Amino acid sequence: MSEPGKVSLRERKKQQVRRRFQRIALELFDERGFEHVTVDDIAERAEISRSTFFRYFPTKEDVLIGRADEHLEELRDAFVARAPDEPVLRSLRHSLEALAASYEAERSDFVAMRRIAQDHPSILARGLEHQAVWEETFAELLADRLQDTTGPGLHSRVVAGAVMAAIRVAIDEWLAEDGSRDLQALIGEAFEVLGDGLFRALREPG
Repeated sequence: MSEPGKVSLRERKKQQVRRRFQRIALELFDERGFEHVTVDDIAERAEISRSTFFRYFPTKEDVLIGRADEHLEELRDAFVARAPDEPVLRSLRHSLEALAASYEAERSDFVAMRRIAQDHPSILARGLEHQAVWEETFAELLADRLQDTTGPGLHSRVVAGAVMAAIRVAIDEWLAEDGSRDLQALIGEAFEVLGDGLFRALREPG
């Protein structure tokens, strides 16, 4: 197993192949429309076999989810690297702000993916499945930090759900303006709302 934050040469090559397949798929979706492109079409354009495609993406919809598993591993490594006595919400915030750089580097791909995904319920549904995996990972990280030996409990799951909602809103805001805003700043603002700002926002006037 590689050190946290270190990506092996084999893994880097795998990531590069995935990105190539995604960009080829995006070109085809742009040319023909998502519903008119098959896995076989993508495989043919990429000069690979159908089985090779499925080694990188479980479904056609996954091509448009981004590289969620890679980014989740980056987040996990960043969180584990934080000081163990740091407040968990702060650790998650800094870890996600660091991850924002990866999203910014792939901004054009994310914007293209969102444009296609928002018109296809099957892609949105697949995205929700990935979000559930992220939320469960957040809960596990929180439980580990809080030394909850029985696994994620109510506290960890509630906080994980709130964090996932904050990330989703921040990324939606970012993509709604074609990635022109600072994603790191948006994530920071979302976490401010999760902190004391949430109580201020919900407090009744007077």
